[in-house]
Amino acid sequence: MAKLTATQVQSYARTATVNKKYSDGNGLYFCVRVSGMPYWMLRYTSLNGRREATLGQYPSMTLAEARLESSKMQLQLS
Repeated sequence: MAKLTATQVQSYARTATVNKKYSDGNGLYFCVRVSGMPYWMLRYTSLNGRREATLGQYPSMTLAEARLESSKMQLQLS
């Protein structure tokens, strides 16, 4: 699966016209909302099924920081 670039993330955040999720791979998503701030989300599977966790808001959390936080959280969950 293709990874996002910082330029793509900036463009998606700036030009949001619909609510959408963009995958970076390994369960990390960049979510944009027309009515609010874009944010980073991790999708994972637990004993209770598929779950989602918000990692932080963009631009205060960069793509690199979101990837690092996602990796840390996945290690904690495993």
